[in-house]
Amino acid sequence: MEAIGRAHWWDRAKTALETGASSGTVFSEVVSTAARKLQITTSFSARTAEEIAKLTTELADPNTFAAWRELCQSDAVYLTALTRVERNTRKKAAT
Repeated sequence: MEAIGRAHWWDRAKTALETGASSGTVFSEVVSTAARKLQITTSFSARTAEEIAKLTTELADPNTFAAWRELCQSDAVYLTALTRVERNTRKKAAT
């Protein structure tokens, strides 16, 4: 987040999701492309890595991945907004 800045983070996250989903043919490619777009160069947190592993398994089926990919491309604004709300809720609960 430091390289992008807080003011632009969520717009960049939306764009990263759209770009990753439009170019990836498997989930690992989507994650890698989105991470590059967000300038993530370090390892993911344990929580994020666990979620990625879970999604990798769930999205291994080509039909499931195709449906997920289409959803990410068409509803990136909505998905990013939901993620932002969830993150804020977790942060408030932790304080």
